[in-house]
Amino acid sequence: MQLRIITLTTIVAIIMAAIVHAAEDSSELPLVPYPRQVTYEKGSFTPGKKLTLSYDAGAAALKPLAQTIAQDLSANGFECGHHTHGTKPSNSITLRLQDDGSFGDEGYRLTIAQGITLTAATPTGIFWGSRTLLQLLHAGPQNPIAQLTIN
Repeated sequence: MQLRIITLTTIVAIIMAAIVHAAEDSSELPLVPYPRQVTYEKGSFTPGKKLTLSYDAGAAALKPLAQTIAQDLSANGFECGHHTHGTKPSNSITLRLQDDGSFGDEGYRLTIAQGITLTAATPTGIFWGSRTLLQLLHAGPQNPIAQLTIN
């Protein structure tokens, strides 16, 4: 009988530890759907109220996406302009189409460092990456977010 109590207590402790660990992980980055891979870097990035979306002039498909992303960010209190690549302003979000074979049609890489870079093989990947970015920036301007890379 005493062995059963000890075994049951041990099982309950293990389950509770797993629940607490899962809750800690999910509270760090509340994203839906949760990315396949998140790599944290040291430091944080604090977006200002004014953000600039930049993209390659030759990527015509990115212009309407940049407009949509700018409108969506304005709902979170940001003021967004957009332009084609040239001088990269501080406080910028760079949209980049690049097919390195690892993204597929809807995959993306979102890097947050001293600025934000969203890279995908297709405009659809840029769109889905922007949905993740919006979740990260939900608190609005002047609220720091961790430096990280999401794949």
